[in-house]
Amino acid sequence: MKPADPASKDAPQPSPQEAKRELAAISEAMESLGKLSQNGRIRAFSYMASAFGIAGFAEAAPIIDGGKINKLGHGFHKDSVGSNKKYPSFAELYDAARPNTGAEKALVGGYWFQICEKQEDFVSADVNKVLANVVGPLSNVTVAFDTLKAAKPSLVIQIGKSGKAQQARKKYKLTVAGVREVEEMIVRET
Repeated sequence: MKPADPASKDAPQPSPQEAKRELAAISEAMESLGKLSQNGRIRAFSYMASAFGIAGFAEAAPIIDGGKINKLGHGFHKDSVGSNKKYPSFAELYDAARPNTGAEKALVGGYWFQICEKQEDFVSADVNKVLANVVGPLSNVTVAFDTLKAAKPSLVIQIGKSGKAQQARKKYKLTVAGVREVEEMIVRET
């Protein structure tokens, strides 16, 4: 049976003491979450929703593994979309995901660095290097990442670049949607 929506008029109303505790918890959470970046708030809120069994947030939740918190979407969460297997090599990840387009290949490469290698961000040239070692480089890695940025919702975001030329080294980060997309690719192929 589905729990009542707390916003509905049919939901049981809290006692005055419970309402006071709820307001205090909300106040403390708002103060703590206000100190985080937007992505940090999403991860923290998603984790709390998952930990307390609130449906709809488990896919985006970080997890606690052996006493340490893993970052969003590391592919280890038992409720995540994808496998909870960590890939020891890029070739194994690539084989599991089986990307078809250049953009999908770039996305899997980004997943390798950000999720499997646990890097905060990654450089497009590094993605092209790991692809070159397994299946050959992309003919235009910038176009592949532009396609991922233009997707709705965006699968990657550009967080910086070094150099002024159009050929500058661009830094990217996967979005929650990008992580899910790769994990769904893995699920489709298993």
